[in-house]
Amino acid sequence: MKKYTSEYSKHKYDAIIIGSGLGGLTTAAILAKEGKKVLVLERHFKGGGFTHVFKRKKYEWDIGLHYLGDLNQNEFVSKIFNYISTDPLHWESMGEIYDVAIIEGDKYEFPSGKENLISKLIGYFPDESTAINKYFELIKKSLNAPVIFDGRNLYDLDKLNEMKFTYYSIGRADIIN
Repeated sequence: MKKYTSEYSKHKYDAIIIGSGLGGLTTAAILAKEGKKVLVLERHFKGGGFTHVFKRKKYEWDIGLHYLGDLNQNEFVSKIFNYISTDPLHWESMGEIYDVAIIEGDKYEFPSGKENLISKLIGYFPDESTAINKYFELIKKSLNAPVIFDGRNLYDLDKLNEMKFTYYSIGRADIIN
């Protein structure tokens, strides 16, 4: 990662992205792939936002992304990764049980597959079956919502190549006023 110097301010950019986390880097990659000149600014000495490890005293904190679900070729996350990658990515399964939480001595396993997870959660919390099902329905609704906003309209990711983006240039005075 290059250190920012005043030399960067002499160039014209179509977009300046503040922050190099997953959202910033994904946005920058999409814009660059669409032929835009993009500058990504990051205050931290290491790019990547919450994708790296940090240490405090004798403890190490791994705050990065640990796993993704629903990576079928027609799912939202796969479409984004395939769009910004040169070649489609191939994902490895994390196995039948991808995570375990132990809370006050009780063990809760998280199995792969949405239906398996719903069944397991209802098994752990049978009185909450209605709430669990409603939660997963709300997730499904949100995933089917349009995902790209150009300042006026929402677009589906499948229509990304058809979009013509509009960029607005504002100065510091515009923000203050």
